[in-house]
Amino acid sequence: MWVLLTYVPTIFVLLFFPDGRLPSPRWRPVAWGAALGIVGSVVGHALEAGPLEDFPQIANPYGVDSPIVGMAGVAGSIVAAGSLVSSAISLIVRMRHAGSEQRQQIKWLAYGGTVVVGGVCAGGLTIPWSVPRRSMGRM
Repeated sequence: MWVLLTYVPTIFVLLFFPDGRLPSPRWRPVAWGAALGIVGSVVGHALEAGPLEDFPQIANPYGVDSPIVGMAGVAGSIVAAGSLVSSAISLIVRMRHAGSEQRQQIKWLAYGGTVVVGGVCAGGLTIPWSVPRRSMGRM
């Protein structure tokens, strides 16, 4: 359920930061698109037929073998990713129209986000070196 842990806080923090309101009513479709995209992605992954990702020896008991389920998951992921980009753009728009105090808050969020993204990228680059190699096995 990484979708919930990644998209929900990221999209909605960026969209509602720093005062807890949307920049303007025109940003409501982004919030609704994010919610629908996240739900579609979660439902698509939850109803996917076949073995479970973390327990490959167990078949998904709620799996539905239908192309519609796969399309719902992919469409939901695309809509959620588009909402993520749009929420980042909303923060830029908000910064352009903000006063000096809100601008400073947005800068600190951007600095913190840069550190997090840099850490995630650095962690992703170290994965090939941290995976234990299988021995060739001697006979």
